[in-house]
Amino acid sequence: MKRIILGLSVLLMLTQNGFAQQSQQTINKGDAIYDMLIAASKGLSKQKLKCDKIANYHMRTGSPKECIKAVEMIKKTADKQSLVDYLYNTAQLYFFSEHNKIKAYEYWYEAAKLGDKEASENLSLLCQQDPWVCKQ
Repeated sequence: MKRIILGLSVLLMLTQNGFAQQSQQTINKGDAIYDMLIAASKGLSKQKLKCDKIANYHMRTGSPKECIKAVEMIKKTADKQSLVDYLYNTAQLYFFSEHNKIKAYEYWYEAAKLGDKEASENLSLLCQQDPWVCKQ
């Protein structure tokens, strides 16, 4: 019985290690594609791609600064849907990467005011878990 459990433990470890390697390869490929697109872009398109790269591949480790720049640039246009998307991405980065619930609340709140349902749901969950954040 111990051999079976040990064998399953080793198999599970190897499988998890394989997934981690495969996941890192996916991230590296995604980064390379985004880097090519970023190099070929200008202005708002370039800034959106920088934010997308972080939001898609580095949610737990990336900085929201590229998304903040994208939000500021989009605010100067009439593109409401892009603004909502990038407000949401910025909130996600603040929440997951920087663990800054107050900043996440601010950006989700802006997105929710513009009609984003996921941002509204996240606000509701955040306010249930940490009511102090919503009283700021």
